[in-house]
Amino acid sequence: FSDQISLVRQLVTIPEVCQTVRRRYQAVFLDEFQDTSDGQVEFLSALFGGMRVTSVGDPNQAIYAWRGASQAALHGFHENFGGTDSLTLSTAWRNDKAILDVANTVAAPLHERPEYWTVPKERASVPTVELKPREGAGQGVVYGGEFAAAVDEAQAIAEYVESQGDQLGTCAILFRSRKHIPLVAAALRDREIPVLLDRAGLLTEPAVLDVCAALELTADASRGDVLMRLLTNVGIGTADIELLWQWAREQAKAVAPESEETDDSSHSLPAFLLDAVDSPPEVGWMPETFVSGEGFSAAARVRVERLGDQLRELRHHSTEALPRLVERAIAVLDCDVDSQANPDTPMASRVLEEFVSVAVDYDQATTRPTLRGFLAWVEAAREQERGLAMEPAPTSPDAVVLTTVHSAKGLEWDTVFVP
Repeated sequence: FSDQISLVRQLVTIPEVCQTVRRRYQAVFLDEFQDTSDGQVEFLSALFGGMRVTSVGDPNQAIYAWRGASQAALHGFHENFGGTDSLTLSTAWRNDKAILDVANTVAAPLHERPEYWTVPKERASVPTVELKPREGAGQGVVYGGEFAAAVDEAQAIAEYVESQGDQLGTCAILFRSRKHIPLVAAALRDREIPVLLDRAGLLTEPAVLDVCAALELTADASRGDVLMRLLTNVGIGTADIELLWQWAREQAKAVAPESEETDDSSHSLPAFLLDAVDSPPEVGWMPETFVSGEGFSAAARVRVERLGDQLRELRHHSTEALPRLVERAIAVLDCDVDSQANPDTPMASRVLEEFVSVAVDYDQATTRPTLRGFLAWVEAAREQERGLAMEPAPTSPDAVVLTTVHSAKGLEWDTVFVP
């Protein structure tokens, strides 16, 4: 990025370049100008200085200092581009008075920082202003709290939501980072309070993680790590899981018995836990090296056989179109049925429907969509903040919306928590 800025700064020193660009535009609009760096201001003013240029920004929202941006770009706008006119939008039409008081108090120290100004205050293009309430705005209420740990804060939020009930109206909890969402979501669900996540948040939902685990096994039979999740979900205990691993190793040895004779494990076939699920041991089985224990349980045998049938069906249809395969995984694992019994209904069903929509979008936007490619893309989106293309954060009168401050930009609710 910095290389591109440097190159453009060199290009605008060529008169013919500037003249060519200026002839293409009668007016120029520069949005989010508080996020402009000195280098960008230099080449933009060289290109458009003296033309009809309008910039829009809020110096209190400058968040890209780490890449050289500064709110000072707004204050020096007239010196760099010419003109003298300035319009201030200081009336907040959505917030009550108490909320604006807090916002003004938090923002006030920013104006005293030396880096806030590059020109004398009296010559600044953007005057320092405070947000003002709309005519007829209510007083509003703001509560603050300090907590020893994040779990205490999550519990306090959930308790307050539960105690207020419908009095809260539409309600959202806005987070700085998605990694903080699961803790609060769990606290709300423990009290059977419905929650609604935005599109990126749904990737951490248990039902979506289950579907992804089944799809991972469809694409890669060696993924014993994700198979462990599915085995645990169907109630297989640690003792029976250990016996399944032992059975998988026995099967691998049976395919390549010569590895036992040479005692060279480097020539033995790898043991796949999925092989043991496809063909589980008989009830009571355990390896000869085990001197005690009850062996593989009858309950585990029944549950593993059913899980094996489900995963085989998915592998049988692995060549289906990606959205259809995702729908099949949801149906085969009974996620759609389980969601109907979820206390978050209809929210749990909406999570699965939205995940299918994610698969549809990927399928349509990718030249050669594959299951492996989709799963890798989902994993990257889950790990990276804002890794999945955002749609507007949802709103619902029946659930508490959990999303990030960034995704909530431009939206409004009656009650908002900011952990």
